[in-house]
Amino acid sequence: DPAYRAGLTGLEDFSHAFVLWWAHGADSPADRARLVEPRPYTGSSGEVGIFGSRSPSRVNPIGLSLIAIAEVDVDSGVIRTPYIDTDPGTPVIDIKPFIPGYDSTDDGKIPEWLEQGLKKRRETEGQR
Repeated sequence: DPAYRAGLTGLEDFSHAFVLWWAHGADSPADRARLVEPRPYTGSSGEVGIFGSRSPSRVNPIGLSLIAIAEVDVDSGVIRTPYIDTDPGTPVIDIKPFIPGYDSTDDGKIPEWLEQGLKKRRETEGQR
């Protein structure tokens, strides 16, 4: 939107940014009512609440992605990134620069079922 392009000024000085986006493909009464769903990885049994997951089906379908910034063109209002985990045309709510040390923690933890799923994913991606 041309009205917000000047807001991109200075973003090119950062390597990464958080993008908050509206999961418009999961914005239905059924998706908004879903509070529990199966765990997301094959071989992982049980369910997880939506606040303990990154599912797009949410009470308020707000997504969060960390992107690498390849280029910022303030004049055209475009941020180029090698990858973002959204569908084309996904509405962007906000963009915030990633600040190392500020936006990370050394003592984070995740549940065992997720660690196993991520391990399988890394192994599969390494085989490609």
